[in-house]
Amino acid sequence: MVTEGIEKYTFGEMARGVQNFFWNEVCDWYVEVTKTRLKDDAARLQAQRNLIFVLDASMRLMHPLMPFVTEAIWDQMPASWLDMNEDGAIERAEAPMVAAWPEPEAFERFIDEEAERSFELARAPSCPTPAPPALATA
Repeated sequence: MVTEGIEKYTFGEMARGVQNFFWNEVCDWYVEVTKTRLKDDAARLQAQRNLIFVLDASMRLMHPLMPFVTEAIWDQMPASWLDMNEDGAIERAEAPMVAAWPEPEAFERFIDEEAERSFELARAPSCPTPAPPALATA
């Protein structure tokens, strides 16, 4: 979505998509779901690593839209696996502008269809919202 938005100069649509993803997916759901794992000593480290990974990728994607904000956050963030080279060494870029762009192909190995379905079921309303009564016309 971001790469395509840059290539096609559809910055408004790209900004809405990034904001929708970060606010409605990451903040509303992922961070909230992760809070319980952060309280569990055995699961805390992996939960923190996952949150940093998501924040890192998000900052890289948001940087073309809001460079000053993303650089300020970037300066406070620890490295994530996105900064790891083929030898396993961490090479953190000084700024998101020169950091490696998160290509979708690099994330394919993390897709878990069953987990995605379970998460979508958890997000779905527990009971359907009744339709509003039809307005009577006279």
